[in-house]
Amino acid sequence: MPNLSQQISQTGNCLREPPKVKKGEKRGYIRRENPRRAAQKRQYRALLPGWIAEHPRCEIGPILKQNGFNVHCTGRTVCPHHIRGRRGELLCDTRYFIAACDGECHIPFIHRHHKADAIRLGLLIQ
Repeated sequence: MPNLSQQISQTGNCLREPPKVKKGEKRGYIRRENPRRAAQKRQYRALLPGWIAEHPRCEIGPILKQNGFNVHCTGRTVCPHHIRGRRGELLCDTRYFIAACDGECHIPFIHRHHKADAIRLGLLIQ
């Protein structure tokens, strides 16, 4: 059984160098992203500018203010909020998009502090 230093020199060490590859062998790699998900993201990036042009005003801020929450809403749509999440085909399903600004409406309110209130107001569906 090889000692630790011999084992490291044979297999490589993340602090030193990668393992040695014999001539003619291919090095393995870790795929950055699933090809199907990459295709979905390309479709999403193509879909986004048109959707934002159709929904120029934040839709979350008025809902929150109507229900008594005092949030700073910039009013200009920056991105869609995915009511049912972004998993799988839901990433590009515009039925579950709602316009969100970059103020306190989207990330600070819905995702960080008031998840139960967001569910009650219909801003999140689980």
